[in-house]
Amino acid sequence: MYTSIPSGSRRHKRRVRKHKPQSGRRLLLEGLEPRLLLFGCDEHEQVTGAALPYLQPDVLADVNDEHLYQDVVGFFGNGHLDNSRFREGGEQINAWYRETLEYLDPLQFEPEEAADSFGKILHAAQDFYAHSNWTDLIREGQLAAGSLLEETLVFWDNLDPYSTHAGAMLVLTTPR
Repeated sequence: MYTSIPSGSRRHKRRVRKHKPQSGRRLLLEGLEPRLLLFGCDEHEQVTGAALPYLQPDVLADVNDEHLYQDVVGFFGNGHLDNSRFREGGEQINAWYRETLEYLDPLQFEPEEAADSFGKILHAAQDFYAHSNWTDLIREGQLAAGSLLEETLVFWDNLDPYSTHAGAMLVLTTPR
C-alpha cells in the first residue's frame, strides 16, 4: 500500500488520506499502535488542532495527515525521538525545518509540501514530550509550568546526552 512512494521524493502527496485499507482490513501498525505507543495519531491530531485553531481546515487536515504517515511509513525513523534517540530526532527536526523553509520560498512556493514538512516537525516535537518524562517533571514542579525543550522559532539546539535544556538535563537510557 505504501511502497509506491519513492524514497526521498519531494512529491509524496496523496498517500495516507487517499490510501484507506480495504473494507474489513486494518493496517498492522494501526492495530498495534495503542499497545506500542502511549501517544497515538488521535492525540497528535488533538494537540495540533488545539495549538493551531486558526489554520484553514484543509491545511490542518494536510498537517494532520503527517501524524498517520509518520506512525506508519516513518515508524522506524528518527522522527519519533523514542528509544533515547534525541540527538538524531533533533537533527531530523532541523532537516524538516530546512525543507519547510525551501517549500515556502516565494520563487518556488509549494504550500502542500510545506504543510507536510511542518506536520512532520510537529509530530516529532510532540513525540519528544510523549516519549520522555518532561511533562512529568512539570507536573511534579521540577520544571517551570509551560517549559519547552526548544522555545525559539529557529533550529533546535543539539540534543546531546547530558546537555541541559530549560533547566533539565537529557539523560539517555538504553532501549529495552
